[in-house]
Amino acid sequence: HKSDALHSLKRCVSDMRSLKVAIGIGSVLQTDNDTVFLADLFRSYCSELGIVQRTTPPSTPKMNGVIERYFQSLMSITRNLLFPAKLPPSFWGLAVTHAPDIKNALPHPHLCNITPYQLIYGVKPNIKWFKTFGCAAYAHITSHITKLAPRTLKCLYIGKAPLSPSYLLYNMESGHTLESRDVAFNEADVGFLQSNYGTNNDALREYFD
Repeated sequence: HKSDALHSLKRCVSDMRSLKVAIGIGSVLQTDNDTVFLADLFRSYCSELGIVQRTTPPSTPKMNGVIERYFQSLMSITRNLLFPAKLPPSFWGLAVTHAPDIKNALPHPHLCNITPYQLIYGVKPNIKWFKTFGCAAYAHITSHITKLAPRTLKCLYIGKAPLSPSYLLYNMESGHTLESRDVAFNEADVGFLQSNYGTNNDALREYFD
C-alpha cells in the first residue's frame, strides 16, 4: 500500500546496499504526486541519502510507463495464479506477493535472456521452491501433539517464505500463514478450497458460482 512507501523505500535501500549496489547520491526516484511521496519524512529521507525526487504531472500515468507495465505484468501473473486454483479475491494479496518471485525467475529479453534474479545475485534462481499455487501442502507437525494426533496439517501452498529457506503456506483452519521446510505436496490437488467451503460461506459461494 502507498502508506508503506517510506518503509518500503528504506527496505529497498537496505537490500540494495547488502548486495553492494550503489544507491544514494545521483540516484533518481520518480513517482506521481501522491501525498505520501511529498510528505516531509519521505522527502527528508531522500534528501539525507542524496536521492533526487522527480514527480510526474497530474493525470499522466504514461510518464510512469515502466512501473505501470511492471504492475500490469504482476497483475496478469496474479490472475493466472488465482483462477486455476479457484481461490477467491481475498487471496489476491498473497498471490501478488508471490508474483515478483516468479517474474524475477523468468529470462528477460532486455537482459540478454538472463533472469533479473541472476543479474542481482550472480547465480541462477533455485526453482525448486516453485510449486503449483494453491495446491495441497502437507506440513509436518512436530510439537504440541499427542501420540495419536495427526502428524501433518493440510494447507495451501502460496509461495516461498520471504526471509527464510522455507515454504509459505496458508493454514485453512486458522486463516493465517505459516512457514515450514518439511512439506509434502500434491500439485494435482488444486481447487479443493472451494469444496471445503461448500455453501456455508455466502460470499465465497457467490464468487465460486
